[in-house]
Amino acid sequence: MAGYDYVGPDVQDYLAAQLALDSQLSEVPVCVGYPAGGLQSRHVWIRGDMDLTFPRRTSGGRVRDEDGAVTVRVWIEKTSDSTVDVRDEAAAIAKRVEVVVAADPTFGGLVKDGHVASAKGQEGVAGNVKRQYGIELTVRYQTSVAQ
Repeated sequence: MAGYDYVGPDVQDYLAAQLALDSQLSEVPVCVGYPAGGLQSRHVWIRGDMDLTFPRRTSGGRVRDEDGAVTVRVWIEKTSDSTVDVRDEAAAIAKRVEVVVAADPTFGGLVKDGHVASAKGQEGVAGNVKRQYGIELTVRYQTSVAQ
């Protein structure tokens, strides 16, 4: 851990690294935080914010349980006559996120259990020419942190 006593930032960094290594996402930029320079036509980013809950401390506060959630965003924008086409491309990338999470639900040993807990899709149109589709995946995890 890099100077903090919770694992949320490490989970973000781990997910970004694993997504960047996924061969089926080799053409898709991946980062933590909103992309510097703006979104590309295809992009995946792990939002810089996180939601952490500390439900229990034990042993005089030296061990703490942590329930956390980080958000992974998938973005597609392209010229198309079909929202379905753009939606399905975003869904294929979102599926890769689920595959990466399922392949190592401990995130390299950082957590006891991690999983994709929810997904939300949203369409958009830019200038009546480009169609946009975004999928927001919530990745939840549980762990205990020794302090």
